[in-house]
Amino acid sequence: MDIEVRFSLLDSAWIQVLTTDGAVEELSLRELFARADEVVELLGESPTQSFAIMRLLLAIVHRAVDGPSPRGWGDLFEAGALPVASIKEYLDRHADRFWLFHPSTPFYQVVGLRSAKDEVSGLEKLISDVPTGGPLFIGRSGTALERISFAEATRWLVQLQGYDVSGIKTGAVGDPRVKGGKGYPIGTGHAGALGGVYVRGGNLTETLLLNLVSDRDVGTAVWERPPHTSAPEGTAAVERRPTGVADLYTWQSRRIRLVCDGEAVTGVVVANGDRLPAHETFPLEPMTMWRRSRIQEKKLGLPLVYFPRLHDPEKSLWRSAESLLPAPPAGTANAEPDFRPPGVVEHLETQADADAFGQQTSTVTLRAVGMQYGTQNAVTNEVVTDDLEFQAALLRETHPELRRLVRDAVEAAVEACKAVGLFAADLVRAAGGDSFAQVAQRDRAREAGYHAIDGEFREWLSGLGEHTDVEDAAIDWQQRAGRALRRLKHGLIAATPPSAYRGRTEDDRQINVATAERWLNHRLRKALPKAHASDETREVAA
Repeated sequence: MDIEVRFSLLDSAWIQVLTTDGAVEELSLRELFARADEVVELLGESPTQSFAIMRLLLAIVHRAVDGPSPRGWGDLFEAGALPVASIKEYLDRHADRFWLFHPSTPFYQVVGLRSAKDEVSGLEKLISDVPTGGPLFIGRSGTALERISFAEATRWLVQLQGYDVSGIKTGAVGDPRVKGGKGYPIGTGHAGALGGVYVRGGNLTETLLLNLVSDRDVGTAVWERPPHTSAPEGTAAVERRPTGVADLYTWQSRRIRLVCDGEAVTGVVVANGDRLPAHETFPLEPMTMWRRSRIQEKKLGLPLVYFPRLHDPEKSLWRSAESLLPAPPAGTANAEPDFRPPGVVEHLETQADADAFGQQTSTVTLRAVGMQYGTQNAVTNEVVTDDLEFQAALLRETHPELRRLVRDAVEAAVEACKAVGLFAADLVRAAGGDSFAQVAQRDRAREAGYHAIDGEFREWLSGLGEHTDVEDAAIDWQQRAGRALRRLKHGLIAATPPSAYRGRTEDDRQINVATAERWLNHRLRKALPKAHASDETREVAA
């Protein structure tokens, strides 16, 4: 690497942000921490890029305060300020490890990383918005793929360590896992295996404090350990595992070397780094939802196995409420739940009744960020992002009935949308459509049902608080859902061909629009019983 290239992440601007006055700026790490109150949120080329950078920032804060302890977290939150002096002192102590091009310790890279043939890949291996096989129907091509600035390269470098695709990598000289000059797949970057969730604050200071957990081991960040070589850490028999959240947030899933011409980055070498099975990070990893796998418990011979619950781009975040909110008290002693919320949410639950958090925060906003991969996780398909806002009362131990209410509301929504899907399939049957057409229309209508009630659910959820009457709120939600789905019902009927009104006979049973609607009404009464019990005339009026 060219030692004359002077680009320090501490002093050179590279992090894109939106400020409180609406400006988009690039800041260095030192500037970012000093002006965190002025930053609304991190920007960048992708939400996943911002998520990876935020994890880097959190690692710095965790190590700067060597914690924090629960009491220390409360003091920080009550003060409403980052420990800027401690952060500055910490960054000064490790300043040599934050040079992008350093003769021995380049940031997030391995000096001298090379293959036996000295191949260098194009920037499409670094930039995730360029699909494998070449740029097709995207805005980045031609000279935009020949060279990029050091600032942009740094942003993509941080994302690559977290979200790189799986698949065959460059076979790095010195890596004992290389076979035939190739590095065989070890999985995606660690962040790519998560259903990423974090808490959004009003500015960057608040966001970092809200996600600064005090109930996990901290460990060490990558820049505090000896520089990597092309070989993995640990041994062939025993792979290294993260020592704490700072270790997780800076986990080196890849060995990377950026190639530059002295003025811009022109290429990259990407090889396998340290493998990290996602289920082995439970419960240390605090920024993902979790799902229990009884199949893997039997296969691995372990009493309890949780995997990250990944985001589905077709599903709104609220549909995963059982994985987002702490579970109400279990009816069975020592029962382990099927789903666990992100550690950042569990941490706030422990603080919800404390003065530091509970008295200062009325609402909580969760943001989901994830990468959906394609075939064998070797290509990127889609970035998933969604926000969900609710009142902090839902996290308080004194209000478990609110969390139970939300879970019941989601279950009711699922059953109601299933009913709409079956209704749509019945309409196709009545018109003489085959089973393939019925299934396709069923699935489309079910998702249309979720879309129809999405805004209603978000508005309803945001209104649940300290003084909510649970029974009234349950009725209110089911009435809202019922009204929205009946409007959708009328639209489905209007789009049905005339032949469906005449219908057909199957197994001595007449199927037409009238019978399909009668079956739907029955299913909706079962799915939304409180709505119909409170006002039996509402459907007719609609």
